[in-house]
Amino acid sequence: GVQTCALPILEALAEFPEEGVLLDATVGGGGHSSLLLEAHPGWQLIGLDQDPAARAAASQQLDRFGQRVQLVACNFAAYKPAQPVLAVLADLGVSSHQLDVPERGFSFRADGPLDMRMNTEGDGETAAALIDRLEENALADLLFHYGEERLSRRIVRRLKAEGPWDDGEQGRSEEHT
Repeated sequence: GVQTCALPILEALAEFPEEGVLLDATVGGGGHSSLLLEAHPGWQLIGLDQDPAARAAASQQLDRFGQRVQLVACNFAAYKPAQPVLAVLADLGVSSHQLDVPERGFSFRADGPLDMRMNTEGDGETAAALIDRLEENALADLLFHYGEERLSRRIVRRLKAEGPWDDGEQGRSEEHT
């Protein structure tokens, strides 16, 4: 059966034209797109994701749709479609795959590098490098404004005391080992 969380998406797009292009701005593992392509045999898909692991999973999931699928390695904010699209689907946030793989740096359960980049193949700055580079006040402001963390100053004081973070030692002080 269809996953319950996907039903509203299928229902919302049920009355759309029989032919056209769907833009999945965050294709992830390709689950939502797969359901939509099954329900709409005349649709084509442009699936975007900057995460190489997500694109690999989507490629496997969507392979059966052949030429109807085009996967693009990019952040949706930088993408401009060459043609009009019927709809844009965006499932925003981190995925369980990103949280479950310690090497990605998003895990709360397992130690790993403090990376946290959505595109691990890019040259973007790791979270560890950002923590080391920013002054305490700037880092606290960033955590407060973007993370909505009211204890940002206290957290950053501790982060800075236990750093550096970008040296491969993960900022662990001797008292925590």
